[in-house]
Amino acid sequence: MEIQSATPSTPKAPSRKEALASIQELKLNQIELKNQSAELYSTQAQLDRCHSRFLLIYENTPMGYCILSEQGMILEGNHTLAALLGETPEDLVREQFTRFISTEDQDAYYRSRRHFLETGTFEPCEIHMVTREGTRFCVRLQETAAQTAAGAPISLVSVEDMTTSVQTNARVDMLQAQLVLAEKGQSNEATLEFQTRILAAGLSKRETEILGLVGLGLTSKQIAEDLGISSRTVESHRQSIMKKLEISNGPGLVKFVTAHGFHSDAK
Repeated sequence: MEIQSATPSTPKAPSRKEALASIQELKLNQIELKNQSAELYSTQAQLDRCHSRFLLIYENTPMGYCILSEQGMILEGNHTLAALLGETPEDLVREQFTRFISTEDQDAYYRSRRHFLETGTFEPCEIHMVTREGTRFCVRLQETAAQTAAGAPISLVSVEDMTTSVQTNARVDMLQAQLVLAEKGQSNEATLEFQTRILAAGLSKRETEILGLVGLGLTSKQIAEDLGISSRTVESHRQSIMKKLEISNGPGLVKFVTAHGFHSDAK
């Protein structure tokens, strides 16, 4: 049986009319692609401008910001936070956030952080942060839950420097105390010198509160129970107070406070 090979058929050449139609369609597609390209370029330029404005605001805002992993590691921080901590933004990356929280406030932050991870809500708190060189300053923290593009849990943290506010409140409290003493006829040069020394030392509100309870003769354990904090935290505060007031030991601190009749209004 003879097998005949198939001969490929020659494609039919398009007519002039069909060729002109195809050329016209290609031109229209080319114009549409150019318009789409111009639109995409315009959108990209607008996104770049928005990104630049966002970075300008994010990096130079008076508030410190950072992103934490679920384990509390800093993934990113802005220039404001880095400046507060005496670091560069690059140096902050992969550091544990608690590395910069003062020893006496570790427990308070741990409780707030644990509550945040369990409930998704964070109660703003005031704590002390510490630079590598040991400089302490008071901040107000706020934390918000978020996710990465891959769905991993992270948190956005704002760090507000409260140094000026704390100092202002301390001056107001001191002036009010001086007015009360003056009205009672108890103001004298020694008392004013004592108040001035406390003010100049830059004691925080919590440290001033503990100093007053020391003046009432309470032990660290009693102060801890009264304020609802740990004895370890009270001891850390006492050490900080003595350092700021340049007092070498505990008995000297008690003597310094009781000699001037200073005490807390909490009792």
